[in-house]
Amino acid sequence: MNGPDTDGFKDKMDEELGTLTDMKSWIIVKRRPEMNVFGSTWAFRIKQFSNGTINKLKVRLCICGNQQTEGVNVFNTFAPVVNFSTVCLLIVMSIQLGWTLAHIDYTAAFVNATVEEETYVGIPQGYKQEGNVLKLPRSLYGLKQSPRRFFNHLSDKLRNVGMVPSVNDPCLFLWTNSSVLYT
Repeated sequence: MNGPDTDGFKDKMDEELGTLTDMKSWIIVKRRPEMNVFGSTWAFRIKQFSNGTINKLKVRLCICGNQQTEGVNVFNTFAPVVNFSTVCLLIVMSIQLGWTLAHIDYTAAFVNATVEEETYVGIPQGYKQEGNVLKLPRSLYGLKQSPRRFFNHLSDKLRNVGMVPSVNDPCLFLWTNSSVLYT
């Protein structure tokens, strides 16, 4: 890797691996010939302020999901997305009823969900260990089933605290004993 931000990106790569390691995203195992091992890649992004100066550097480890085969190592990938009409309705309701809108960013969202399929990934470039691969007990960005696994994980958590999904939009969760709506 070359360029003016190389050191900053290298630090962010170390930080990303530290976060994923702390979240127990993988187990390092010896590679066996029968393993179907997917590649991994780094996604780099420079976030800028409106004046063009650098706000922050972002790095994400991604799995090469294009190497997955439907019906072989990935089976169900559908994950619902909130309807735009639901968002519009909530904005209008919040204005009419004087509600405060809030936003939550789920850090390393996909990593919070588990993987059901046995999934192996090569150790990322720059951190290779000869003869070893990563076995994933958790979902990572790039896996085709990651959005579905995260939606199921989040749905379970919301149901566990007493929320129920709307019959009209599965991404809208309601507390029936409260005036608070969550999507």
